[in-house]
Amino acid sequence: MELVVDFADKEQKQQLYNHLKACLPLPYVVTFKLKRDKLSKSQRGYYNAVVIPTLRNYFGYEHLEMHDLLKSLHNSERKYIEQTGKWVTIVHSTETLDTAAFAEYLTKILDWAAMEFAIRIPEPSKTIVQRV
Repeated sequence: MELVVDFADKEQKQQLYNHLKACLPLPYVVTFKLKRDKLSKSQRGYYNAVVIPTLRNYFGYEHLEMHDLLKSLHNSERKYIEQTGKWVTIVHSTETLDTAAFAEYLTKILDWAAMEFAIRIPEPSKTIVQRV
């Protein structure tokens, strides 16, 4: 079950309390995390209409190839598999990023393009990238 609670709202706090009170007397794992907005249409639009085409023109890749390259460079992590003794790269989907995480992803790409290849990608307005 997922329940979004604004702790400034007494009714929502009461709703959370009622859910907890109704639980069976068994062990539960309760996780709290800050609710953030999902990836916005304007962020996705900027990425697909400006960022990827700018880099595609430089590298000569197709749209999806460029997207996959950017994800592997800026939205992935290395994990060590003890059973095999090998490191693997896990590439994450951009669809699961919230607005703040996607803004960070875009910043990494713009910085990388500028520092490594002297490519200047036009920046969006701050309201598009930094909306939380």
